[in-house]
Amino acid sequence: MDQDVSQRRCVRVFLDAFVATLLVLAAAFFFMVMIFFPSMVELKKPKDRGPRRIRKQSLHKSIAHSPRLVSVPRSDSSVVRHRVEDLRKVLADVGIRSRRMDERTVRILEGVEFAPALEMLDDIVTEGAFKAGARCVFHGSIKAKGDVVIGEGVVIDGSLISLGDICIEDEVVIGGLVHSEGRAKLGEKVFVGLDLVAGGDVEIYDRSEVSGNILTRGPIRFLEHPKVELPKAIDDIG
Repeated sequence: MDQDVSQRRCVRVFLDAFVATLLVLAAAFFFMVMIFFPSMVELKKPKDRGPRRIRKQSLHKSIAHSPRLVSVPRSDSSVVRHRVEDLRKVLADVGIRSRRMDERTVRILEGVEFAPALEMLDDIVTEGAFKAGARCVFHGSIKAKGDVVIGEGVVIDGSLISLGDICIEDEVVIGGLVHSEGRAKLGEKVFVGLDLVAGGDVEIYDRSEVSGNILTRGPIRFLEHPKVELPKAIDDIG
């Protein structure tokens, strides 16, 4: 009987020593992990390969847009008035994809060119370039992700915004602001009702007026059209 008690006591002592050893080893392992864990994380981080070349590309070039302009024709009448639904129908008839954003805004999903003497009642947003023919009238604003060309005698009641360059020909009236992420060029007798903002160079020709401020990251050049003396008779042509 005393021998059994002695054996159980020896086993208990052995187990206690074994458990104590395991606890000591676990504590030592945990301690080592806590010490070396930050170093292991640092080694696993991606290595810095040094400075990399950054592509020099302007904002409007990095935005995907249609390289072509789809023409919107003019009907037999000298002035055509298109509301939102009518404009979308006209666009669909010539294969231009569009989407209605709200009651007075149409988003055109590619570049677009409007024929001369069209009159639009609503705001227009294009995913590509935008071109307006001479004597068009836009009662809203125009926003384009590509370059913008505004023909002679065009009237825009709202603002003109482009993520590319803006070229405005002679005798154009814009009631709002002109904002270009690229260059901006104003022809003769152009009127801008608010500010002119450009990310690049600004060129302004004779007798043009900007009622607000001109803000640009590039130089501002005020230019004059060359005075060309036209021949008065056929004999004057050398």
